[in-house]
Amino acid sequence: SVVLLGDHCQLPPTVSTDLAKECGAELSMFERLVWAGNVPILLETQYRMHPAISAFPRCNFYNGQLCDGIDGSTRPAPDGFPWPNPCMPVCLVPIMNGSEMKDGDSFFNELEADQVVNTVQR
Repeated sequence: SVVLLGDHCQLPPTVSTDLAKECGAELSMFERLVWAGNVPILLETQYRMHPAISAFPRCNFYNGQLCDGIDGSTRPAPDGFPWPNPCMPVCLVPIMNGSEMKDGDSFFNELEADQVVNTVQR
C-alpha cells in the first residue's frame, strides 16, 4: 500500500516549454491520479486561514465541502493597516499607474512590491 498526501486542487505546476506542455507536464501528479480514477479523500476541516480568506477556495475549489475549524476571532487583523473591516482581514489595495514587467518566465510590478514593503514596515 502507498499513501500520498497532497491536494489536486492546489496551483498546477509552472511549465515553460511547449514540449513539456505537450507531454502533459501541466497536470500535477495528484491531478493525474484523480484523472486516472483514484478517488481522493478530502480534508474536511482547515485550521490555518481566517474564514474570510478561506471562503473563496472553499466555494470555488472544494464545492463547499471544506469547513473552517477556527472562528475568525482567533485570527484578528494585524495592527498597522487601515482595514476597511477589521473583522474581515481581506482587502484589495489599488495600485495606480503600476505596470507588470517580464523577468524570464515571471512578471513583477515594482509599485506593488513597494506597497507591500510600506505596508509591512508600518
